[in-house]
Amino acid sequence: MSKNHKSHYMVNMQKLLYMAKELHDRGFHDIRVVPSLSPSGLSWRCTFLLNAKSKKIEIIASSWIQKVMDIYKPGRITVKGMADMFIREHAALMEECSEPESQYVAWYAGMLQQLEEGELPYAYSDSFSPSDYWRTSKEKSIRTLAVENRYDIKVNPVCRATQNLQKLNTCISGT
Repeated sequence: MSKNHKSHYMVNMQKLLYMAKELHDRGFHDIRVVPSLSPSGLSWRCTFLLNAKSKKIEIIASSWIQKVMDIYKPGRITVKGMADMFIREHAALMEECSEPESQYVAWYAGMLQQLEEGELPYAYSDSFSPSDYWRTSKEKSIRTLAVENRYDIKVNPVCRATQNLQKLNTCISGT
């Protein structure tokens, strides 16, 4: 992958993070972001967790963005434009995501301020288990809210309970 491709990928994927903030700014506070790395470490994943009237819905935002833009080319769609598309495509769910959640929304906005252009955070990966902070592609650590690790997904609950990295890798890989 060329440096420009990687750079466009990072910037375009980071737009998802800013799109979530835009959704928060529009009053859709019940959207949480759970970023992660693929098992190979070569792909960044981003899941939006929607708390729609006590029903938790997962939307794989990093797949959604690839349907609306070529993530390896300069992005021509603005964050506001992306938010408009996302709301249109998920209108019924979005109507149910407006419960006030000011502590998370404030933390999230502060987290974004800590990122550099194209820098991507992740809550977990094969080599980093859920904790009280997120790591970033620039090796930073960003503290999370005290209860945020309960929103980590796609990791076996038995693995989540252990901080032993070897056991975590075993649970994820199944070996």
